[in-house]
Amino acid sequence: MQSVIAYKRDDFNRYQLILDLPPAIKKRFANARAKLDALFRGITLPGGHPFIYLAAFSGYETKETSWLSELHKVALGMMPFKVHLKNFALGNGDELYIDIAEKIVIQKIIEKISRIQHHWSDARLNPLPRITLVKGLYHWQLEKCWPYFEKEVFRSSFIMNRMLLLKQMPGFRSWQIERSFLFENQFIQE
Repeated sequence: MQSVIAYKRDDFNRYQLILDLPPAIKKRFANARAKLDALFRGITLPGGHPFIYLAAFSGYETKETSWLSELHKVALGMMPFKVHLKNFALGNGDELYIDIAEKIVIQKIIEKISRIQHHWSDARLNPLPRITLVKGLYHWQLEKCWPYFEKEVFRSSFIMNRMLLLKQMPGFRSWQIERSFLFENQFIQE
């Protein structure tokens, strides 16, 4: 009798690292997006995710544990920080986004993430942290919507205390939360 050898398939997954927004900010984002959709009835506008995108990459599932511990170390080394949102802005001539006042801490997180990207393929890091309302607009669409959003005030502050790792498995369109990394470096006063 022959023994049967079973091989496990090594999945090649897509991942995203994001900073998730509080529910109150997500609601205000949804209201702004609804105003934008009302301007362009019947036209699907790309983009518009209520989070701060840090990085996207692909990798094999068997290698996941090696770089998950390194991402955990990045989160352990960061303190919770305050994020200040300040109004709408234009970017790249085809994007409308919510600007972040002080990007230094977020850029520091992205810099630390860039040091461990040797485990990944197709790694893309975000050079300009922002919350994209819509991207890929045509020139006429931008001219139509910008006067409304130029005068509108979108200011808010909140504490960011974690980053999320999202995972998209092959054959699926949806993303699932793989891991939540808390920023656990706390200031200790004697």
